[in-house]
Amino acid sequence: MKGDLNEERAWISATNQRGHWWKVGVSHMNQVLPKKAFERAGLLSLLELHKQFQRCK
Repeated sequence: MKGDLNEERAWISATNQRGHWWKVGVSHMNQVLPKKAFERAGLLSLLELHKQFQRCK
C-alpha cells in the first residue's frame, strides 16, 4: 500500500522495535491510514461501538 509517507519515515517506523498497538496512535500512521479509509472498507470502530454502548446504559 502506498501512502503519503516518505520511504525513510516508513522504514524508521517499521524497524523501531515498537509493537503494532503503539504504532496505531502515532500521527504518521493516521496520516497514511485515516479513520475514513477503514470506514470505506466497511470496518467498524471498536471505540465508537464502545461509546455507543456506554450511552445506552
